[in-house]
Amino acid sequence: YLTSMEDRRQLPGAGLRAMALILTLTIGNFSNLGAQNPMTLGAFDNVPQQNLINPANTTDSKWYIGIPLLSGVNASYKNSSFTLGQLGIGSENSPNFTQAFQFADSLNNASAELYIEDFAFGINLGKNFLSLTIAERIIASTEYPDQLLQWLGNEQDGVDIPLGQIFDLSEWNFSAAHYREIALGFGQKLFNDRLSLAGRAKLLLGQAAVQSDNYNFRLWHRPEEDYNYEVTGRMDILASGFDRFGEGASPFQAFGQANTGIAFDLGAQYQLGKHVTLFASVTD
Repeated sequence: YLTSMEDRRQLPGAGLRAMALILTLTIGNFSNLGAQNPMTLGAFDNVPQQNLINPANTTDSKWYIGIPLLSGVNASYKNSSFTLGQLGIGSENSPNFTQAFQFADSLNNASAELYIEDFAFGINLGKNFLSLTIAERIIASTEYPDQLLQWLGNEQDGVDIPLGQIFDLSEWNFSAAHYREIALGFGQKLFNDRLSLAGRAKLLLGQAAVQSDNYNFRLWHRPEEDYNYEVTGRMDILASGFDRFGEGASPFQAFGQANTGIAFDLGAQYQLGKHVTLFASVTD
């Protein structure tokens, strides 16, 4: 972990590389993985994953089964200031922090989410329908100042940084979490199948998490030595769930040992006409 338990501590080259890797993983590696996202999924007829945005939405099939790689996959990425292309993703010099710095605001935020279904099952039983889904969710977010990009870009390009320059990173924070979601849904069709009402209960099993705590973290280029920094303030990186990746441990755990939670989905759908369907839902 990157932390300075004292008021001032030198930041070695390994620390520079680790910080660049964390930022890249958080804001730069979610480029081309994707499927139908929640804003367009409702327009696809007879797709089982429609019930991700509305549990009252069912397929016309008697039943369906989903397995990894043949079931739901969804990825999303958001950045408040620059695009992946402006970060240089896909180019030879990827990532290009100097280029991204030109488009950054003084304070920026980025987030990403990945959803992968391990197993999905649904069945229509007359007027009722049941569903069971087991899925992995990975969410990550970061808030970072433009000076972070400036510093990484200067180091990446080998710029002669003025001695005594300070990079204020006190507003930089990031977090990421992975949890398994087990969802059981039930719905019913009413009024000659024109109205559908459904709900879904979810058991959330925490798998791993990482989070930063920033205590006025700054980098100071020491005036008496070239290419050397001192840290003022402190940044702690807190993590849980990674002990299972240790020597001799299995990276897979069916159930989380702690950090469990619950969530609920509610939905309604009404067939107004042959080509018009109204629905409303509240998820998670």
